[in-house]
Amino acid sequence: MTPAVSPEWMNWAQAKCDELMPKYSSGPLPFMEFDATGKLVSAWNVMDSDDALDDLGRGVVFAQLLIHHVKSKQDLRIHPLLFVLEVLMAIGRKGDPGWVERGFLGRFAILAMAASLN
Repeated sequence: MTPAVSPEWMNWAQAKCDELMPKYSSGPLPFMEFDATGKLVSAWNVMDSDDALDDLGRGVVFAQLLIHHVKSKQDLRIHPLLFVLEVLMAIGRKGDPGWVERGFLGRFAILAMAASLN
């Protein structure tokens, strides 16, 4: 069942984004997994919870964090577009997208559509 995205939920998602951005904007991204040496183990290590709306919101926030991270080019050892591609490919390899992935990919789709209109 598709969760209902209301104006209240949109406000909640924006508040969640405002809350998490300072926490993760200068550090490692919360959806990535690294080993003890700092080597990337997984570009997408996310588990769904029992709350579809919360998961959808987390996906939107994760997309915003990735965009911020790439735009500021923090700790990137590869080209920013390849960095984004690696995350998208990791989501694809996971298969069977949950609500977090849907929120993440939905945010990217909205941004791509907006960019194409400019």
